[in-house]
Amino acid sequence: MENFNIQEYFNESTEVTEEFMQVLAEAPGVSPDLAGYGARVRSGECRWSDIEFYLRPLPPEVSEIKASDRFIWNWSATPAPPPPAPERLRPRAQPDVVGPSDWPDDFDEHPSSQRGWLV
Repeated sequence: MENFNIQEYFNESTEVTEEFMQVLAEAPGVSPDLAGYGARVRSGECRWSDIEFYLRPLPPEVSEIKASDRFIWNWSATPAPPPPAPERLRPRAQPDVVGPSDWPDDFDEHPSSQRGWLV
């Protein structure tokens, strides 16, 4: 074991994935920011690839991973574009436009005691 060099066994860089970050966030002793963001990812509120956009400053673990040549960080600091807004089927009416709900019912203004025109 005295001649054991761990660097010889770990020559390749590790790609940072969603799974890697989730395991890291659940590890004991991580920063509260990273653990909190991991909980948000678990609940579906956000994604690991967006951590640079939502957390400023970055947790120290993320900064160290990004600065290290032992890890490959493939995510950019810009989030995915928001989904397009649903298309509106009808144009919105102006507030001063009168519509069918503002018209009185035909029989509300006619008293029942009024006689017809044939009588």
